[in-house]
Amino acid sequence: LAITELVVHEWDIRSRLEPPAHLSAKSLPAIVDLISVFVVGRLFQPGSKLTTTVRYRFELTGAVQGSHDIVVENGAARMEPAGTAAADVTFRCDTETFVLLAYGRITFDIAVADGLITVEGDRDLATQFGQ
Repeated sequence: LAITELVVHEWDIRSRLEPPAHLSAKSLPAIVDLISVFVVGRLFQPGSKLTTTVRYRFELTGAVQGSHDIVVENGAARMEPAGTAAADVTFRCDTETFVLLAYGRITFDIAVADGLITVEGDRDLATQFGQ
């Protein structure tokens, strides 16, 4: 948690002084681990207005490649490794974009509009992810 706080807050400062600032690539594996345990469902609550179960898959590139699902059920979200269950929506982005999104440093709508996240699947459900 301390590493994550330092890295994210360093980005907060650097992004104002030296755009474009980037997160330390060496820290991203630890941050992604923390996101699945501590951030999703607590600090980051995507799709909280959904009343049905929705599976959002993030296919990450870059420092921490892999697929992770954020499952929203009854307005509560949890993150788990992507399995064999089909995703309702698939997002593709680099690890840094995912971390900045989860920590509220960028918004979903801006990340999609800027081409940082690509969307495949149900567009209506994708839109609800960011609300």
